[in-house]
This record gives sequence, structure tokens and C-alpha cells, in this order.
Amino acid sequence: DPAPGTATAAAAGGRGVVAESEEAAATGDDGAARIRAIQGTCFFMRVGYWTYEFCPQQHVRQFRKDGNRVGVEFALGFCDRLSDKVTLGVRGGLEKGFVPHTFAQTYTNGTANRKTQVRVKCSPKNEHSLIAVDEPSPHEYVFLFSSPLGCELSCAYAAVAARPPAGEAS
Repeated sequence: DPAPGTATAAAAGGRGVVAESEEAAATGDDGAARIRAIQGTCFFMRVGYWTYEFCPQQHVRQFRKDGNRVGVEFALGFCDRLSDKVTLGVRGGLEKGFVPHTFAQTYTNGTANRKTQVRVKCSPKNEHSLIAVDEPSPHEYVFLFSSPLGCELSCAYAAVAARPPAGEAS
């Protein structure tokens, strides 16, 4: 089994107050394009007897191993690229303290209609890691993914958030 949060090559929201802003496409900076830099790599986290897998731009799943094989497995969703969004101001739940900008991807159409939101936050270290998993309600999951890509996204979105709305003088 991989160590919690570590990446392996593969082919193939916490409970918080969230103030949503404009969609990622409206920022002029495509967060999904930055996340594609790690597509083809999957990240794992073990919680109890469940292992959670996040494969950016592809899928998320939950499984339990029986010996050397996967026993029980649930698809927690497949990437829904039209649901990418930027969230300004996330506090509570999986977020320890206040996170000013978060890029999130939604994964839908999992087993029994499961869905997952993967929030990408800034990692000051040069490493990608799945750091938290929550199921705030049945069949709805939130993954917190820490990555230096989150720092790039945060800077890009902070610049957009600081601009006055169209038609207003600065």
C-alpha cells in the first residue's frame, strides 16, 4: 500500500463556510490546465480500512483491500470539467484556519450517484499530497489536495479578485 498522501504512477468539502465567486473560466486563467501537469499520477490516502485514490482530471475512488487484491470498491466520481470553480474564502471543516482562494474540481456520476469535490490548496513545499478526506453527507465527499500548483492558482485568482468589477473605477 502507498503511504498516506503519496503519489504513484498510474495510467488510467469539508464542512465549511464557502463564499463562491466567478467560475474559473471567467478568470482568464484555466486552473484545470495547471492541474493537467500532474495528470497520469494518482494520489492515495488511507483512512481506517478504506483507501482513497485521487487521479487528477480522471477519477476518484474508495476501496478496501482483501489481501493483495481490491475487495470492495466505490467510484466516487469522474471528472466533470464544466464544474471547475474558484472559491474565495474557505473556513472550517477540512480547512484549518482561513484559505483565501481555492480551486475546486467536481467529480460526478460515481457508484450510486456519489460525487466528490477536490479542493486544491497551496503547498509551501514542492510536493503534491492528498491530505484530508471527508464525507459531510452520504455519498458526498470532499478531498483536500495540497500542491504547489495551488500556490500558482491562488496568486492568479488573487489578482482577479483584487480587480474592481467591470464598469467600476478603481
